[in-house]
Amino acid sequence: MSLSKSFCIALLCAVAAHSSQAAPILTVAPTGINGGNRVWDVKIAQDSIPGSLAADLAFAIDGADLLSVVVGDATIWDIPLPGNNPYTGTVTEGIYIDMLNDRSFSAYGSAIVTSTTPTHFLRITTAGLGVTSLRYGTIASPVPNQGNSISNAQGTFRYSGAATIPEPASAALMFFGSIAFAFSLRRRVK
Repeated sequence: MSLSKSFCIALLCAVAAHSSQAAPILTVAPTGINGGNRVWDVKIAQDSIPGSLAADLAFAIDGADLLSVVVGDATIWDIPLPGNNPYTGTVTEGIYIDMLNDRSFSAYGSAIVTSTTPTHFLRITTAGLGVTSLRYGTIASPVPNQGNSISNAQGTFRYSGAATIPEPASAALMFFGSIAFAFSLRRRVK
């Protein structure tokens, strides 16, 4: 077999493997402060293949009270879907919020997404500015493998993780940096 044929076969295999392993990409991150409360954005990006998406995600908040959960971009995430709510053990359509236990579950479908630019799925607001963790997926759910999937035409993908603000290591660095800065200013004054 010639080198050019081998190269073409390898390239086709790589393209086929990439498209068969394509999966939506989930990001959960704090994005700012609104009225003294922390705002978190949940975004989902189509990996490479245009189509619609469906998302079922469970969230639990630690260190702060849950204030609200709203659809981020209702022009894209416009279809409330029935989903297996891990907190109630029932089927819930759209957004479920448990303010007493600081947790929520959301099940929505999207319009056709043709770009790999992340779409704004949810905006979550938590009280105050202290150390706060937002857990999602199986680590937020009392029922394993429920309330944490995103599906597209290729299949269902499971996500699980946590975002913490401020991160304990970052908070410690800021604390020690502030002390060092204060001592350096004190030295200069003398």
